Amino acid sequence: MRIGDKVRFLNERGGGIISSIDGKDLVFVRDADGFEIPVLRSQVVVISDDVDEINFPHPSPGKKPEPEPASEEDPSDRPVTFKAPPVERRGGDTLNVYLGYIASGQDQELFKSYVVNDSNFYLQFQLLSYENAVCHPRFLSTVEPNTKQLVEEFSRSRLGEMERLRVQLLAYKTARPFRPKPAIATDLRLDGVKFFKTFSFRPTPFFKAPALLLPVVRDDVPQGR
Repeated sequence: MRIGDKVRFLNERGGGIISSIDGKDLVFVRDADGFEIPVLRSQVVVISDDVDEINFPHPSPGKKPEPEPASEEDPSDRPVTFKAPPVERRGGDTLNVYLGYIASGQDQELFKSYVVNDSNFYLQFQLLSYENAVCHPRFLSTVEPNTKQLVEEFSRSRLGEMERLRVQLLAYKTARPFRPKPAIATDLRLDGVKFFKTFSFRPTPFFKAPALLLPVVRDDVPQGR
């Protein structure tokens, strides 16, 4: 099995051309729509170039294909199980992570906070807030590459809870080789006074509305202490 071989999937319809090989067990198959699908070697079989059987099950020799049982299920109701790998961008292997804040209401009393992952890495991200020497969990999630994710909505009266923050994160990739990043734990201070000043919220590449950005990691360097 090598790059350029035409293959079909053993356990489902479809197939394509092997575009790359990762180690002994994993291959990437490019389908007719141009998507690269990671799949185990044991789950594909090479087929002849002169036989167009990618979209059909392969019957065992000497056996007639059994007709598929009739089903009343609407195919459009079936859940979508395939998810294309995230698209990487040039320069995205340098880690840049922010907490972003935007106004949520017209009266400027409500706000939303987001994790902004401006990198090609998945993030296992946890946000905590300090009360004296104890940390309180506020958010824990996996944040996908080059996306932002809502953390919480809060009122201006709760800003005191967020003055001292702690972020713990681990950056990784799932289906591509990468240079590992160290785990990060850093303490941040959120200046609540800025939420009372409209000029603190400025245009950014990450939000349609003006936003206040609190850097967590910039060019692989943690910004807290």
